Formats: sequence, C-alpha cells, structure tokens
Amino acid sequence: MLDGTALNGSYWFFYGGDKLGNWIEASVHYTQSRPLIAASYAVPTMALLAAAFIRWRHRFFFAVLMVVGVAIAGVTESMRRVERRLGQSEARFKGL
Repeated sequence: MLDGTALNGSYWFFYGGDKLGNWIEASVHYTQSRPLIAASYAVPTMALLAAAFIRWRHRFFFAVLMVVGVAIAGVTESMRRVERRLGQSEARFKGL
C-alpha cells in the first residue's frame, strides 16, 4: 500500500526538525498553509486532466512514465517496510 508521500514524491527530510527548529524553514509554509497545500494538489491534478482530455503526440509515453513511476514508488515503499520489519526482528533476536 502506498502512502501519500510516495505518490506525491515528498522527501522525508522536508518534514523533520529538532530543538533548533525545522531542518528546512520553507517546510512550515508548505505544510501548514492551506492555499499552498491546495495549489500543490491542484497543479498536478490539472496536468493529469489536461493529459487525459487533450490530444497530443506523446500522451501514451506520458501515461507509461506515470504508471512506471507509481510502480517503482510502490516497490520501494514495500521494500522499506520489509526492511523495517527485518530490523525489528533482528533487534529482538539480539536481545535474547
């Protein structure tokens, strides 16, 4: 199962912070401003709608790239989850 960050291409470092503040200052605006959040979803949505309804020469290539990209994101996310579970199992095994 894909999470939202895999589908929209987010970088986890963007959301991080410590006692000194956020690692990336601009992340506060992009994660808490409703107009920016709406725009970040509106632009790709309009692009996908345009690709679906406008006839253009490379439409099939665009669709293939999109499907391959989502498939790669799904595989990498699945691998991360398996890796986390293996790490947890290994930690439990070493603790015995």
